[in-house]
Amino acid sequence: MSSMEISRRARAGLRIWLALLLMSLSSACGDDTRPTEQDYQHMVEVFGGRAQTNEQEPDYGPPITNSFYLIMRDGVRIAVDVHLPQKIALGQVQELAPAILRPTRYWRAVDLRGPLNRLRGPSLFREFFCGSGYAVVDVDVRGSGASFGLQLHPWSSDEVLDYGEVMDWIVAQPWSNGRIAASGASYVGTAAEFCSILGHPALKAVLPRFSLYDVYTDIAFPGGVFNEWFVRRWGELNNDLDANRLPEESSFLARLAALGVAPVEPDGDGPSGRELLAQAVAGHADNLDIYAASRGVTYRDDVADEAGTDVDGFSPHTFLGETQRNDVAVYAWGGWFDGAYAASLLHRFASLDSPRRAVIGPWNHGGGKHVSPYQDQNKETDPSPLVQLMEQRRFLDYWLKGHGDMPAQEIVYYTMGEETWKRSPVWPPEGAVMRALRLSPGHSLAWNDTNHVGVDEYVVDFTAGSGPLNRWRTQLSRSDVAYPDRAEADRKLLVYESAPLPADLEITGTPVADLWITSTATDGHFFAYLEDVAPDETVRYLSEGMLRALHRKISDDVPPYVLNGPYHTFLRADGEQLTPGKPARLRFAMLPLSALVRQGHRIRLAIAGHDADQFARLPDAEAPIIRVLWGGEHASRLELPIIPR
Repeated sequence: MSSMEISRRARAGLRIWLALLLMSLSSACGDDTRPTEQDYQHMVEVFGGRAQTNEQEPDYGPPITNSFYLIMRDGVRIAVDVHLPQKIALGQVQELAPAILRPTRYWRAVDLRGPLNRLRGPSLFREFFCGSGYAVVDVDVRGSGASFGLQLHPWSSDEVLDYGEVMDWIVAQPWSNGRIAASGASYVGTAAEFCSILGHPALKAVLPRFSLYDVYTDIAFPGGVFNEWFVRRWGELNNDLDANRLPEESSFLARLAALGVAPVEPDGDGPSGRELLAQAVAGHADNLDIYAASRGVTYRDDVADEAGTDVDGFSPHTFLGETQRNDVAVYAWGGWFDGAYAASLLHRFASLDSPRRAVIGPWNHGGGKHVSPYQDQNKETDPSPLVQLMEQRRFLDYWLKGHGDMPAQEIVYYTMGEETWKRSPVWPPEGAVMRALRLSPGHSLAWNDTNHVGVDEYVVDFTAGSGPLNRWRTQLSRSDVAYPDRAEADRKLLVYESAPLPADLEITGTPVADLWITSTATDGHFFAYLEDVAPDETVRYLSEGMLRALHRKISDDVPPYVLNGPYHTFLRADGEQLTPGKPARLRFAMLPLSALVRQGHRIRLAIAGHDADQFARLPDAEAPIIRVLWGGEHASRLELPIIPR
């Protein structure tokens, strides 16, 4: 094992250990959940709305937690933790509580050893919302954590029906005001979104944060390219958690502190909580092996035998009609460098006509780190986690408590390079225009047609990669996202570059790569990277896109949700192999962004045939020779969404 790999594992283990310590000590950190006047001011600066003060900041006391099993319609026991505001639980205020439901795949609570377990306090989320008069309901979804049952595939119909039964239980409680929101990040965010398809009368709002909308394109097969590293590692993580094991990268200290998922102690006689936990964990042995199932998938409509469905069977976009009919308010959160989840957010926002709002920040997965390439990598997240929670509370206060003004239907977004927050009711923002940079002689990009015709040859380098801190890895580690060596990495790629910009250029929206190619192979993966080259030759990564050549057909059909860019169905009926030596057009959307490229900088397009750090290799045979055609009838180009300044 290399020293770099050892260091990476040590850092990952340290993060887990620190997280456990923070969980243990958070009860002593209650002041961290009390907003200051500066917090209120910053919230209004970023998110808009009326000015507020902390003079009437609510204080319902710390959470009081109760754990138990709920029995579902088919007899499966589901582990639930209910965290109630102290003053409501003890009857110290004559007030009922709205509830926030969080169904998780990743253990609703950790069982810590000895005194650490007794010291364990609430998370920032629970402490903040319980202190604001909300009940927080955490659930181990069917087939995970301390819950019984099987996970046949993510967000199965049985799992989603369980959400409805938990909501039934919530509204029947004497402390409930009859209104519920579902919220969460990643898997939990998608679960929250699935709550909206049920038509439950108590569900008024959902906050899907840093979560997918289309399983196939947003995470598993972006551009039809198998995201092998993520799917394999996510499968391994799930296998560990389902077996009540700490993940492989957990440090010795983490293993010393944590026993696994927290059990549920039953009332009355019968098996103990640990005996019930052992029974539940034993039942998880037959859960879906997500990596094995995914390896048999090429097309969107392929049915993996292990899962018994295609990926659209558990993808939120498939149920857009149900979501529309149920008219649940949606507040989506995302980060520019969180895989493809900013695109997920924009597709959702454009497709819904129910009350909606969205935020895209300069963030990694979860919004815990500020990862704009124009800022110091160690910069604190902006706004702070507390201010983010304050904004989410303002949204929920309106929909669940009837307080304040109706939140504006808009996208709040951050322009990197300018390092400024902005707001727009539409996307792309009003005034955006698409401008094309054409591939031209001398590996250049030109705004105007040069009337030249040519071709550039490239032998695919299967050692090329995007590094260990790329945007597709943060979903598992919530680590920084950084591309510090793009100048070096680009030496392995086919590169085209513009002249220095005569003025600042704001790119806000979804770029499109439009390439004419030939290949010596019948299929292949094609990657396009959008980069900013500074006068000192520093190369900053801005965005990327990819397409498997097999899926290159552009469909005239109406897509299942609103897209920015060409529509590829990824269906088996539309698959078409390359004919070696015959020109083929690859036109595909890149990932959205908002960035200001300064005067004197240059725009770079770097083309690759593989990402060794993240995606599956294709083909397995010797490296194909790619020829990129430009000019004339084969005019390859890079289309950029520009905001006039």
